[in-house]
Amino acid sequence: MSPVAFLILFCAAMTAIAASRIDWGASDEFGEPEGTTGVILGFTILAVSWFGLEEGWLSSRWLSLALALLGAVAVVLGLVVLAGGSNADESQDANVLEK
Repeated sequence: MSPVAFLILFCAAMTAIAASRIDWGASDEFGEPEGTTGVILGFTILAVSWFGLEEGWLSSRWLSLALALLGAVAVVLGLVVLAGGSNADESQDANVLEK
């Protein structure tokens, strides 16, 4: 197995662990578990794109580019959710301190 394949397996395992931390019915707001899962899922998709180019099973460069773009979007959305979740937590902490 190539090193990129090991990276894919590692990222997939980390995505599964992060997704297991999500409380699916707790609230409508997104926070740390959802953002972390998005970032790790994005890295997994990027690694799959890299592996496909390296091994040659992605015959179309456009498919590889689409996968890489999807992975980059997942990483950015995960980071946005993480940034928004931390601001929500800080405002909740400030409300608790005021009371």
